[in-house]
Amino acid sequence: MIEWWQKRNIRKYSDIIAKINYSNNDASDWIEKCKYFFDSLNQIWNDYYHFQKQNKLLVPEDESAIWPDNKGFQNLLLAQNDTLKVELANSDEVNKLIFILPKIMNHDTLRRENYDPFDISEILIKKSTDEHRQLENAYNRFKTNESDIDLIDSFCKKLTKILYIVRSNIAHGEKTPNGPDLEKTNRDKTVCRIIQPILYKILQIIFDEPLRKLATYGTLQPDESNHDIIKNYTGIWLDATLEGKIEYLNGLPYFEWLQNGINHNIKVLVLEKIDFNWEYLDKFEGESYKRIWIPVKVGNEFIVAQVYEIKK
Repeated sequence: MIEWWQKRNIRKYSDIIAKINYSNNDASDWIEKCKYFFDSLNQIWNDYYHFQKQNKLLVPEDESAIWPDNKGFQNLLLAQNDTLKVELANSDEVNKLIFILPKIMNHDTLRRENYDPFDISEILIKKSTDEHRQLENAYNRFKTNESDIDLIDSFCKKLTKILYIVRSNIAHGEKTPNGPDLEKTNRDKTVCRIIQPILYKILQIIFDEPLRKLATYGTLQPDESNHDIIKNYTGIWLDATLEGKIEYLNGLPYFEWLQNGINHNIKVLVLEKIDFNWEYLDKFEGESYKRIWIPVKVGNEFIVAQVYEIKK
């Protein structure tokens, strides 16, 4: 099945995927990692809105209005495969978020109440953590009947709400009318450590699970010298192209992703489920390479796969 984003501009999605790679490989801390994931998702949900509008797929009340970011995020997640949404809700990553203590506070609520960072009352803590309690309640309802689509969608709405709150929290500084909130950065770091893996799973869902797709340009390809490393994986091989530069050193190819580079013919191994032993493959490729997401062209469409790029 062709996903909506496969019909979009590959250049735009190359920029989005570059941000995902930066978060995965180069970002310095959990807050920065989350910021780049949120930036990627923001571009995706805005493009999803424009795709819906261009193809006249919006409901009447949305046809003349631009979605606010929180609704755009919500609609993007609701549009995903129901089975994958259930898997997301049942994941260890989401479980950690549901039951994290202390609960996530909405700093917009705190600021509206002119809060004193040195003395946040119990009443204000309860008010500012209301969205987190709503998420926990939606999760508990979902667990009573996991086959009920309405319950999973209700949970997803609450999940995007709390994720959007985290996005807003980390976008604002520590200043308050009553002095700096010295604990805010520590709270943000703790929360982002929990949130980042969830954002990564959502991006995996949107891009049809890049972790089950391996783009090969060298010795791992069929009939090449190291194909035995992956020959026992069951999947299909697709002819594809990717942009970049391939250079040879000591007889081995080294790929560098360049968005305006040369198109190279490659092969992509696509598994039915995420079954690659990535830890083993990373070790086999060695420290000269890093594994990144990359858009590759298959016919007239593109897919997102994993590829080993030279590490600079």
